Amino acid sequence: QDVPPELKDISKSIKQDWSIDGKYRPTLIAASTHETEEEEVLKAFKQILKSSPNALLILVPRHLERFDKVKKLIKTSGLILASRSKKDEVKRSTQVLLGDTIGELNFLYSLSDVAFVGGSLIDHGGQNLLEPAAQGLALLSGPSLRNFSDISEQLKQNEGLKIVNDSRELSDRFIEYIADDEARERAGNNALDVFKQNRGALGNISYHLDL
Repeated sequence: QDVPPELKDISKSIKQDWSIDGKYRPTLIAASTHETEEEEVLKAFKQILKSSPNALLILVPRHLERFDKVKKLIKTSGLILASRSKKDEVKRSTQVLLGDTIGELNFLYSLSDVAFVGGSLIDHGGQNLLEPAAQGLALLSGPSLRNFSDISEQLKQNEGLKIVNDSRELSDRFIEYIADDEARERAGNNALDVFKQNRGALGNISYHLDL
């Protein structure tokens, strides 16, 4: 996959619009989340807000049929919601942006600082880690990664991915990254390196199969 070069300029402009008192909002994206994971993410985010009150959560459920349920869950949690499908404006008061659209995940990754990739706090086997790695994001995941065992091991070995087991660890790791720009950028660059090393893998497999 290729990340369009103009995406950085677009996302930078949007993050400037979202900024509070001239500072970018620390932004966590929780992507491809599954049943029960949203509860853990929202619980973690409430802890994050205690130390970083201007933080923003972008929450992107994996399955479109769950969008309405997750929207109700956010409202019940008491957090202030903006809905991407409704084209709601992300205001100073907005705490959660719900990515209830199709085909915008890479765009939403570009607006984030740290990515938690779901399907991993439950026994599902994980979801695609290379999409956020392609954008140089520091990565967090739960321990269930059997569907992406090779890539996840590469990312862990290269210190681009940290494993979290619950909401407390998720909030702690995000807070640590936001407090240390250098560590966050280093982890993101490490993840990007793994992505670059695996570019062309599909083409290589196809070539060998043709032989």
